[in-house]
Amino acid sequence: PKNVVKFPDNLIGVFAPIDDDFTKPYSHPNNAGTYEDLKTWCRMARVWAWYYPQNFDGLPPHLALSRMAEDTRLARAAGQEGCCYEHDVGTDEGFGFADAISWILTQLYRNPEQDVFKLADEYCRGCYGAAAADMLEYMRELDRLSADCKVFVRWDERNAEILSVDNLVRWTSLFDKMEAK
Repeated sequence: PKNVVKFPDNLIGVFAPIDDDFTKPYSHPNNAGTYEDLKTWCRMARVWAWYYPQNFDGLPPHLALSRMAEDTRLARAAGQEGCCYEHDVGTDEGFGFADAISWILTQLYRNPEQDVFKLADEYCRGCYGAAAADMLEYMRELDRLSADCKVFVRWDERNAEILSVDNLVRWTSLFDKMEAK
């Protein structure tokens, strides 16, 4: 809003960055304008975010843990007071690591300086048993592919470039190996 210096303390604004590039953090040029908007809103009002850890397209696989961790740190630095995470699309089918994301983001919101991959490792060890190390490596690979994505991925789009024949064959073998464990 123009010409507004401060909103009343009993107003909590909800900031929803739905138009961001879902593969990049606030610090990336694709989303830097959003972060500037968040900082501005945090100077004017109490702010909670309605944050989107990933896009809503269940396929191909998408996981941007580094983005989530960095955005959580930046949101806190901007003055954001709280957050709701929108990542429940497809959870009944098990898409998108929804349970892992819920647990990891809860831990990060308690302390955003934590190492996101140590948190992911702890989650994997608790959920995947003997296959934990393999699942963590799969999560790390998806994170790298997300960070390396060359196209702007909106909430309703996909990063289809990761569905190469080589990746699909390797992942099928990896999941067979994990299932056997």
